[in-house]
Amino acid sequence: MWKDIVYDRRYFDEMNAMTAENYGEDEITANPEFVEYEYFKNPAGDAIIELALDEEKNVLAGQYLVSPKFIYSKGETLKVILSLNTLTRKEYRGQKIFTGLAEITYDRASKEGYRFVYGAPNPNSHPGFLKKLNFKDLGYMALYLKPMNCKQMIKEKTGSRFLGAIASVGDLFFKTKKSDDSHIVKITDENVKLMDEFWDDIRDKYPVIGVRNAEYISYRYLDVPIREYHPFFYIKDEKVIAYGVGRVLEIAGMTSGMIADFLYINGYENEAKELLNHLMNVMKKEKGACLAGCLIQNAAEEAGILKKNGFIRCPEKLLPQPTPIIYRKLDPEYDDAIVKDWRNWFFTAGDYDVI
Repeated sequence: MWKDIVYDRRYFDEMNAMTAENYGEDEITANPEFVEYEYFKNPAGDAIIELALDEEKNVLAGQYLVSPKFIYSKGETLKVILSLNTLTRKEYRGQKIFTGLAEITYDRASKEGYRFVYGAPNPNSHPGFLKKLNFKDLGYMALYLKPMNCKQMIKEKTGSRFLGAIASVGDLFFKTKKSDDSHIVKITDENVKLMDEFWDDIRDKYPVIGVRNAEYISYRYLDVPIREYHPFFYIKDEKVIAYGVGRVLEIAGMTSGMIADFLYINGYENEAKELLNHLMNVMKKEKGACLAGCLIQNAAEEAGILKKNGFIRCPEKLLPQPTPIIYRKLDPEYDDAIVKDWRNWFFTAGDYDVI
């Protein structure tokens, strides 16, 4: 049997070992440096962590944790939580650790003033959130793709140079245009404060949007260990009018340049396209990405810019895996009519931790 305990520092190493045991040593959430940063350097607050302890053996049986986030909606900054990195050791499955710890965590978060919890579960855990924890599907993320080097892409995917050579014909149709880089600036510790003014200008573009101020951008993209991001501003008349962030990683056997976040002020569509082109060129030329991709709320105007730049929405049947966004209200007094409507959200991979 197990009992629930609140996390304290003495369990840190065992949590990482438990993750490595289940997912392998290469899993980033088993890396102590990354975990320390993600869970305990968050400007929105430390992760809320509940653990299952086998008292007889004095070992951890599972964990449930959520990461605090700030969501801006109709003039109000909401305290919310993101569900992530839940885990039950194999020998303890079937003992209701997942649901038991989750409910304890949500009760604790509700008492601490958090309005709701959201998540982006994998296909294995998605049904459990809906059936056992009373979550609702808000909607599904759309995956937009654009080949940047067809020869390399097919060669990496199939291992065949011959097929890669044939596929090179596709580069005639999927060209990554050169961009006017004179207004594009890499985001650094020295200029990230410009994001605060941009955030003030952009936050009312959508009814529901995750806070993207300078403090969050530093935490999410600039200072994070292990991962490397490519963040850029488009600056015009000394004002940030668009920003985008990319990361190169292997997806489905291909070196992919994933756009983690992309946002622009209305009226600057051409500038947003230039920024997007620059970001793709950086990931292609400097990091060897052969495929560009972006997970984004399909209704967003930024998705329209992707399509105008030659991105194609991946059909559901061809998705590596679906990306549902789930939701559960925690504060019974909170009127959640706006946030329950997926069409009101701006949401990208930058709003959770997978990219």
